[in-house]
Amino acid sequence: MARTRLERVDLADPSVAAFRISGKLGFHENKKIQNLIEECMKRDFERVVFDFSELSSLGGGVAKILREFAGEFEAKGGSVVFVVTSDVVLQFLRDEKVQLEICETMEEALG
Repeated sequence: MARTRLERVDLADPSVAAFRISGKLGFHENKKIQNLIEECMKRDFERVVFDFSELSSLGGGVAKILREFAGEFEAKGGSVVFVVTSDVVLQFLRDEKVQLEICETMEEALG
């Protein structure tokens, strides 16, 4: 089982927060993701980027938390971008009711 790693990506722009998450992201990490989201909501970020390019699987519960965050964050004027390269992760992240910004590379997400 791949161990989940969550790390902040250092960027020159303080209005953008980027996080690289690798391994598997399942229900065991719900609380970590919820805490991360709460911190992002408290700060004045204009954009939050989640780099899932090294993520091998995504649980439905975590995906729901992330979709809800994207909707709430965008409602207050920010944007949330997901970098996804795995079809399995993309399948769980997408939802017909929620429009998400999904990119294939960090460069595209930060551009």
